[in-house]
Amino acid sequence: MVGGKSIKLGGAPAIKNSFELIYGKSAQNQVLYYMLQEKDTLIHLSKIAENTGLSHSSVSRVVKPLIDSGILQEKALGQQIRIFELTSNPITQKIRESLRDIEALTNIA
Repeated sequence: MVGGKSIKLGGAPAIKNSFELIYGKSAQNQVLYYMLQEKDTLIHLSKIAENTGLSHSSVSRVVKPLIDSGILQEKALGQQIRIFELTSNPITQKIRESLRDIEALTNIA
């Protein structure tokens, strides 16, 4: 957003944040961006789905590569409840730094 407004590039849908501007609006990027905004919070799969507008099955599908790459960590609560948090590994730290830098340069929150 620029000055609190989404920006529009040509006929494309409005860009809501700098992460989306640079990396696109894939389901995986939406989940990653949401998790980056929530920082060090444990988040239930349903909450991720609700706040990203994605279905439970989409969230379940796209968290797998984020877990496999070490960016997210999954913790089980019981047998069916899945919660996730960002890891503090070097890759995650670089993604966080990159997002801060991009936001500073583009003035899009």
